[in-house]
Amino acid sequence: MGSRPQRLLTVFAPIAFFVGLIVAERFVVEQLLPIPVSMLLTVAIATVGIILFNVWITRRLNASQERIIRQNRQLAALDEASIVIASELSLERVLQRIVDIVRELSGARYAALGILGPDGYLTDLITSGLTAAERAAIGALPRNHGILGTMLRDGQPVRVPNVAAEPARLGFPPNHPKMTKLMGVPIVSGSTIIGNLYLADKIGGGEFTDDDERLIVLLASHAAVAIENARLHQQVQRLAAYEERNRIARELHDGTIQSIYGVNLVLEDAQLLLAENPAAASARIDEAIDSLNEVIVEIRGYIHNLRSQLEPGSLTEMIADLVAAHRRATGVDIQFSAEGQLAFDPEATWQVLQFVREALSNIARHAAANRVTIRLISRDDDVTIEIEDNGRGFDPAAPNRLGNGLRNMRERVASLGGDLQIDSAPGVGTRLVATIPASQGVRT
Repeated sequence: MGSRPQRLLTVFAPIAFFVGLIVAERFVVEQLLPIPVSMLLTVAIATVGIILFNVWITRRLNASQERIIRQNRQLAALDEASIVIASELSLERVLQRIVDIVRELSGARYAALGILGPDGYLTDLITSGLTAAERAAIGALPRNHGILGTMLRDGQPVRVPNVAAEPARLGFPPNHPKMTKLMGVPIVSGSTIIGNLYLADKIGGGEFTDDDERLIVLLASHAAVAIENARLHQQVQRLAAYEERNRIARELHDGTIQSIYGVNLVLEDAQLLLAENPAAASARIDEAIDSLNEVIVEIRGYIHNLRSQLEPGSLTEMIADLVAAHRRATGVDIQFSAEGQLAFDPEATWQVLQFVREALSNIARHAAANRVTIRLISRDDDVTIEIEDNGRGFDPAAPNRLGNGLRNMRERVASLGGDLQIDSAPGVGTRLVATIPASQGVRT
């Protein structure tokens, strides 16, 4: 909007111009030229002045209108970010939307958001402006050195007009896109820095502005709320799981384990009777078998109760959480996407989740892959789960190449009436495609 002297100047400059014009016409022009000529000259000058003043006013109004439009877009983006944080439990999706918003509104070519772990190093990096292949080619996460490391240590925003000329610069890793201009802010929760949010290079050139910095600072505060909300949610889930394990342990100890101990006593009694009274021993063994059948029913009841706690429609979120945890544990770049409206019943949710878990475990143990893509696609008639890695691969037709993991995955898919296709060859990675009919425990 400008300083107070600038605003006063824009108001009084036109007034001073016209006052000066009148004075000049009255005391100078009329003395030098005939009255008709001086009047015509005065009118001409006044007309030009009015035209120039209108042009100036129009430009000012257009600039104000553009500023208002930009501010409205920023307010709408902040409102959207607030809604996403309140309605979405998947931290990765919330942060991805925040990164996309800040890149779009600032006109930046690239944007990224990093999350710090307890050791001060990045545990995750969400990017915008890079394809999945470009992101995977960069490799490992940054180690918080160089310019961004300085920002995290100082806790202050940075704006770098020329990265190459910055003394703290350490250079870019192989396959990293070259960046010239950089602006970043730390993500702060309370007094603790928990991440960073930064932009690189305007698409149309130019410098990052104060408005860009205000926007990224606001969205960094939204990201801090989202990260803390997700961590609190995880803590609640861990506490609930801990309490549930204790409850099951108590019930197993008080019920199932006692029942098994009782069966053990019956079998010991049968063993003593076996030589003296085979008929009585046989009866005791039959009694033990009946008791074991009751224990099996009881254990199945526990399993059913655990599975029934999975709410319909939660599979997408659960796979996203599984992917995030696996990514942190292995360092493998895993990209997950879901297409279509998905709703699963508890049994299908359990089976598909275990299918994905076993696939990721197999890749970690055998594939030596550094990139995995998972797609969950819902159609009218079926749901497809595609899992592809760039690992060492294998020959599915070779004898004994389908180990227990792949057999278990095939059995899980078959239990839902589906089919599992395995496409692999040595040196080219592996692609699993599970197709599950919508009529078999999966609703779309």
